[in-house]
Amino acid sequence: MYFDGNGTFGKKIISKSIKLFKKIGKFIGETVESSVQYTKTVIKDFKYYIFATTETGVQIDLDTSTGKVFNFSINTPSNPWNFWEYSFGLDVKVKGVGFGVGIGGENSLSLHWKKSTFSVFGNALGRIGFETKTDINDYSSNYSRLSFNAPEILAIGALMYFAAPVLIPLSFAAFIITTN
Repeated sequence: MYFDGNGTFGKKIISKSIKLFKKIGKFIGETVESSVQYTKTVIKDFKYYIFATTETGVQIDLDTSTGKVFNFSINTPSNPWNFWEYSFGLDVKVKGVGFGVGIGGENSLSLHWKKSTFSVFGNALGRIGFETKTDINDYSSNYSRLSFNAPEILAIGALMYFAAPVLIPLSFAAFIITTN
């Protein structure tokens, strides 16, 4: 390495470092954004089963995203008291293809493919499930969602576990009495 007495080497290092940081800053400015997303859901069909729920409808998304490659988002529900719908997310999309991760009241992993999104999720209420969305336009999408109700499954399982030792002998005794 050559060091000269007038500091030319040091000036070149500083100059090249500044150019590098400007390129990095330009890249970040062109590809990274943060946004707030507000979703209003209009449910067309909702069915509740003991172990699962299904719903279909339209979601209207109002967000501040401009479509950059990396989007850090805060997702808010249409009803502020739905605490299980708040989350922080990261979406990475290149030409409509990518993935997303959401962490918070609803944790999710998503795959984006052109105008469709496929997600698996688990939320603070104990629901786990799958959702598909297909964009209608820039602000709305059709969606279908299947969620399994872990609290109900656990409650029925616990009821069966604790009630079975009592109910089985009683039902057997009732059967014997009614057949004699």
